[in-house]
Parts: sequence; C-alpha cells; structure tokens
Amino acid sequence: MVTGIILAAGFSKRFGADKLMLDFRGQPMVEKIIREAQASKLDRLLLIYRSKELEGLARSLGVEAFYNDRAHLGQAESVKLGVKKTQAGSAYMFIMGDQPLVDAEFIDSLLEEYYKAPGLILVPCFGDRRGNPVIFPPELGEELLKLEGDAGGRQIMGQFSELLGYYQVEDERLGRDLDLPEDLDLLED
Repeated sequence: MVTGIILAAGFSKRFGADKLMLDFRGQPMVEKIIREAQASKLDRLLLIYRSKELEGLARSLGVEAFYNDRAHLGQAESVKLGVKKTQAGSAYMFIMGDQPLVDAEFIDSLLEEYYKAPGLILVPCFGDRRGNPVIFPPELGEELLKLEGDAGGRQIMGQFSELLGYYQVEDERLGRDLDLPEDLDLLED
C-alpha cells in the first residue's frame, strides 16, 4: 500500500506569488497534480495545504485534505502531518505541489518500481540529479516524524543512504519543480 501525499502548504517565497494556483495548461497547477494523482494507482491520496483556496479546490475534487497550521515552521511540518494521517503499514509517496509535469503514468511507473523492492527509499533521478516524488517505506515513518524545518526527506535519505534506490528517468523535466517565475518557461518547452 502506498499513500500519495501532496505537499501544498509552502509560501512560494522565491517565486514571489502563490504558484500553486497559477494556470498551467488550462487549470491551476495544483489541480493538475491532484487530478493526475487521482488517476494513478495510488491506494490513497492526501493533500496537505495552508491556503483556504486550496481547501475549496480539494473539496470540489473529492481529495482528503488536511490544513497545516504549522506551515510557517517549514516543509517538515507538512511531511509530518501527512505521515500522521497515513494508515499504518502504508508507504509514503511525497508529491510536490509545484511539479505539474508529474502525471499518472509517471506515478504508476514509480509505484511499479517501488513494489519490486518495497523496503527501499525510491528516488527518481535524471543522471545524477535527484528529483521527486520520492517513496519512503513504512518502516521510516517514525524517522519522518522527527524532521524539523525545511529539510524534508533529504535528511532521512542522508541518514539511511544504504536504503536508497534510484529510478532513472528519461525526461529531466519530470522531477523539476517551480521555484522561480522563469522556471515556468522550462516546464513549457
């Protein structure tokens, strides 16, 4: 069992505006991500949000959504909330809310690869550059709950490097997120 956890409680500080509601190919970026995750073979899907606008969107799309009242403390708070809301025994796929090129097919290919070695932390890579979404096995739930600040899962990957499994991807844009306004042009190419 794998639960998808969309992390959508950031503040878009580097971007300068709320990027999750930006139009991407005719719909808000985060809506595209939610719809793709819903169309995938994930067993369950959660949205961790901060903005009331996202709460309404989540409700209209029928996705389980949880308000992160500690978002100001960093991404780790969203990770921890997602872990707490996930069923025992489920692995965790963390999907960034600002990666509009992640589609159901890509999610399903990650799931297929994860099920071949379910004890590993599965990280998509383009060459030697790591990307997202990353899948953590259920055994690391307690470790994920110890995270602080903006480190996210990178800290766990460093701590448990012997558990890392890499999934090579052909398209470098798949794992790319949107941090700066000019990144949008790179995603559209």
